[in-house]
Amino acid sequence: MPISEILRLVLLSAIWGGSFLFLRIATPDFGPFPVVWLRVTLAAMCLSPVLFRHENRQCLRSSGPGMLVMALLGAAIPFSLLSYATLTLETGTTAVINALTPVFTMLVTLAWVRQAPSRWQILGLAAGLTGILILTWDQLSFQKGGGGWAVAAALLATICYSVATNFLKIRMARATAQAVTFGSMAGASLLLAPLALLAWPAQPASAGSWIAVILLAVLCTALAYLIFYRLMTRVSALAATSVTFLVPVFAFLWGWLVLGESITLQTVIGMVIAMSGTALTLGLWPRKRVNNKEGSKPG
Repeated sequence: MPISEILRLVLLSAIWGGSFLFLRIATPDFGPFPVVWLRVTLAAMCLSPVLFRHENRQCLRSSGPGMLVMALLGAAIPFSLLSYATLTLETGTTAVINALTPVFTMLVTLAWVRQAPSRWQILGLAAGLTGILILTWDQLSFQKGGGGWAVAAALLATICYSVATNFLKIRMARATAQAVTFGSMAGASLLLAPLALLAWPAQPASAGSWIAVILLAVLCTALAYLIFYRLMTRVSALAATSVTFLVPVFAFLWGWLVLGESITLQTVIGMVIAMSGTALTLGLWPRKRVNNKEGSKPG
């Protein structure tokens, strides 16, 4: 793979890792719904030039119901759940839970086609959940002040992404990536507007929170998706999955550098086990045994 594409992969991972940092900064001031509404609205505005292309406009006109599903399950609901989770969970922890999305995507795919998971995929799911349990062991309380609901919200967000991904592949295979991205953001903006208005904070948000929201929308949403889709056309699907493993690393790094969040032996062990689960589910490890049974076609 060319060095330029490797650098783009690293850049994308650093940007997406920063999204959890910006949520952690902005959500306490704004609240989950206003933060997400600002995120998707500003991102849609940045992505609006895609409407200059006829094929994108045609795709939006012909895929209204599908775009609504993507707006709900691919943006509005999971973004809101992750925003809520960051009120309690540290930056890296939320990112590791989100990195289980490929695991749930694989399981949803198998359920969709009514196929039983392999033992490696079951082991991958078990390892992923074990890693999350280790990461959040001292926070798994559903009492006031505990992090149990935050962990549940972050896990539910990954399931939403998983269903949205499968819906996109199966029901909207002909839709252009740019149209789906813009339609998801614009649709989520419309859906979340009433909730954001009702939950708008009485006190003005700080300048730092506003900067975090703007960076979240422009850098981590609009620009990141453009980089991602460019990479998908230039590198293999297997290479693109490396983003899954790099994002939590950067999230922990940004949380440590900017917010002083701790990186302990517990967090490292939890992250490694959770990421090993994702690798098992994707068939990235052990490569030889998985490929012999299931082929080398990317999931």
